[in-house]
Amino acid sequence: MSLFHFLEAHRFLYWCVFTALFFGLLHGIAAETGNASIEGSAAKPARADLRYAFLIALLLFWGRLPTWLFPEQNPDEGQAIAAAITLLHDPRFWLSVDAGTHGPLVSVPLLAAKLFGVNLGFGAARCVGAVMLAGALALFFDVSRRWFGGLVAKACGTAERNRPSR
Repeated sequence: MSLFHFLEAHRFLYWCVFTALFFGLLHGIAAETGNASIEGSAAKPARADLRYAFLIALLLFWGRLPTWLFPEQNPDEGQAIAAAITLLHDPRFWLSVDAGTHGPLVSVPLLAAKLFGVNLGFGAARCVGAVMLAGALALFFDVSRRWFGGLVAKACGTAERNRPSR
């Protein structure tokens, strides 16, 4: 039985795990709020930030797992993968690739998967996209934490992670 068929047959289990991860994330934020008034060492906020980062990354990858198993969902995916494969042979982007309306920032990051020996395909492209999304969330969290504080950054980061895509 493939992973796709397992997830198709056990949708309730998938959503139970997703809900448990989400409530674990919310519990971590609430526990930090309750402990904010208690004096402690400087290591406690760092551990709380690492726990938050781990849970948000786990939630991100678990939430995106089913989409990695599908074939092409959008013609632009195939075009970006074809452009990345072409760039392996001829790295002159504007001369060798017809990228349509997107530029090199869509197909060039896919070449990072090739550095690890992964075949360029839909799963690798979606994995690279998830890693890039995790990096964007980490930068969003860091900037929000510096401007508004840790609690607001975690609440906004959780809301941004769970925002429906267009």
